[in-house]
Amino acid sequence: MAETDSIDEERLEKAINWFARYIAVQQGGRDVDFYSGYMQMHEGFKRELFRNGHDALRLETWDKSMIGSGRILDCVVAGLQSKDGSGQNIVVNFHSVTNFKEKANTDLPLAEDVLFNLYEGDDDATAFEDACDFFGRWYPVFSYLMFLKDDTKYLPVKSSSQLHGDRFRKLNIDRDCLRYCSWNNYQVFLNVHRQIQEKLIEAFPENQISLLDAHSFVWTLYAAPDDFSFKMEEKLEKIPGATDFVNQVADQLKYREKAQQEDEDLERSLEKSGIEGRERVAMIKARLNQSEFRKRLLLRYKKCCLCGASDPRLMTASHIKPWSESEPAERVDPDNGFLLCPNHDALFDQFLISFDDDGKIMISDSLSSNDRIFMNIREDMKVSLREGNKKYLEYHRNRFSELKH
Repeated sequence: MAETDSIDEERLEKAINWFARYIAVQQGGRDVDFYSGYMQMHEGFKRELFRNGHDALRLETWDKSMIGSGRILDCVVAGLQSKDGSGQNIVVNFHSVTNFKEKANTDLPLAEDVLFNLYEGDDDATAFEDACDFFGRWYPVFSYLMFLKDDTKYLPVKSSSQLHGDRFRKLNIDRDCLRYCSWNNYQVFLNVHRQIQEKLIEAFPENQISLLDAHSFVWTLYAAPDDFSFKMEEKLEKIPGATDFVNQVADQLKYREKAQQEDEDLERSLEKSGIEGRERVAMIKARLNQSEFRKRLLLRYKKCCLCGASDPRLMTASHIKPWSESEPAERVDPDNGFLLCPNHDALFDQFLISFDDDGKIMISDSLSSNDRIFMNIREDMKVSLREGNKKYLEYHRNRFSELKH
């Protein structure tokens, strides 16, 4: 499987549908939350390992003068020996840490130079390969050290056939990326999880799904049969609302197919009508506010992203990068949208407000103080952003800057 190859989406959808049923039964409820209940109990230890391991590295104290002193090695070993709340670390074993220390002490200055570059350098690919060349290609060790560096970009690998290998087999994912520790193979492994993360976001739009949550989902598949059949339907049916929940998950997985069909229908309708100008914009707005795109934003936000107005009849599905300027896939991407009340939609649509990458509002100088009061905008306002919003916001900010007076 190449880094850019797609995974088997049909197989992944079956796995997600099984997962929704399994968690609903385990929790006796009608939701999936990676931060509470069953998933927190069984997978929350990884967040504890990251916090404790990252703290143990004490990266804020590092500088080049430490190389060769043994202090960098001590910090990295402390990170490798980090424990979760129950006092365990099932990712990196004791013997791996012992071997790591022994290898480092054969040439401590070089070892610490390699480790310094791994955490403080700008070229992660080269630093990873240099570390593997010096210490040995220990997948669990170096993937774990990368995970402790940044849990939003990197994940730990358990490459044995009983762990990630077994889960990948169930998903029809090529396991070659698990067999040899290299930067290229690690990127394939991470890319698999990014694709799974995207599919989980589609299935559970109300949740903030991180890359680590995708990793936890994959680990949970140890309990799944190879065909993802579900043997506890009777138990599921006895849980109030659970059947509706799993049916909703199945519908969410079909979101893009339905949304793209709607978008194509709208495009054809506009071409036939010959309508231009404001009428065309009004027609697009009207269609979008009956669309799957809006339904997804309502599930994700439930209220205006900026002011908190919550009557769904008043909410507008507002594209960040305008519909008319977006590619087909961008038009139906929920990350290219905010749910906004009419006032804030009008301001956002006219590029009179925008947001920085922290979600802080940017207000056009052309808006008078009275208009700001009447339209309910203030300098201290923020929106909550997902990572996927940021590429679209960059486009919106550029337009905002062009039009700013």
